[in-house]
Amino acid sequence: MQRTALRAAADRQNRWTESQPMPTWLTQLERSGFAVVPAALPEFLREPLIAVFDEHRGRAGSRHALRHDAVRALAASEVVRRIAQAALGARAFAVRATLFDKTPSSNWLVAWHQDTMIPVRVMRDVTGFTAWSRKGDVPYARAPVHVLESMVAVRVDVDGTDGEAGPLRVIPGSHRRGALSSAEIHELQAMTPAIPCHVRAGGALVMRPLLLHASSKASSPRHRRVVHLEFAAADLPGGLEWYDRYAVADPSNKLMHQTGVFRLVGRRVVARMARGLARRAFLGVLLGVGSLRGTSLPSNLQHWQS
Repeated sequence: MQRTALRAAADRQNRWTESQPMPTWLTQLERSGFAVVPAALPEFLREPLIAVFDEHRGRAGSRHALRHDAVRALAASEVVRRIAQAALGARAFAVRATLFDKTPSSNWLVAWHQDTMIPVRVMRDVTGFTAWSRKGDVPYARAPVHVLESMVAVRVDVDGTDGEAGPLRVIPGSHRRGALSSAEIHELQAMTPAIPCHVRAGGALVMRPLLLHASSKASSPRHRRVVHLEFAAADLPGGLEWYDRYAVADPSNKLMHQTGVFRLVGRRVVARMARGLARRAFLGVLLGVGSLRGTSLPSNLQHWQS
């Protein structure tokens, strides 16, 4: 069967090219705790992701976004998946997705901190997991350093972030200092210059959870939509389970997990076909044709017949 235009578009959008050298950004990630990848968002996923943000309009952030098809498709997309696998190994899987959107009506700042809390299925008394709490109905714990060091976050920027959009600011190399106390965080940020992370639209900021980071309010607030994806590559100890676990490298999920992406994009194509056929039927009645028999699809939809 001839490959559809959508499959070809997915291949083109997600193929990892030599213009994005893995060793360069990976070396920076290990040395500094962060790196910027210029192109990570497949263009055909941009609109479905914006639709997801629209569902959460008015909220600064939304947790547990892996329940959305478009977000899972992004986590499994070629570039994002390869970033996670390069940092963690071939068994990398997504464990959490959070949506952030700074707007004129929802503009905020975040103090200096490390990402140390993780969501799990059930609370258990396991050595090293402390500061238990609940956010909604989901248990959270502060994870031990060895768990956090084996994770990576990929922040995919839908709109682009410049100096006026309240970019993330980071302290390079701070991820190598382990879990820091409040006093240590204050001392380190006071004596170490911070670097603002500017990311163009469709790019990604890759970072380690223990990297010290903060952000200011946007000085020129507009949409600054970011999908913050977190990956791990190992089970939690002591019977604890990740609250979400999405196997992005599963062969059954080939081509961006077709059940998600084709449902998102395919619905639009089917709707366009239905509208087109309805228009033809109407014109046929007006012209006295009275039948759609022999009607051919427009050229831009003919590939869906295969």
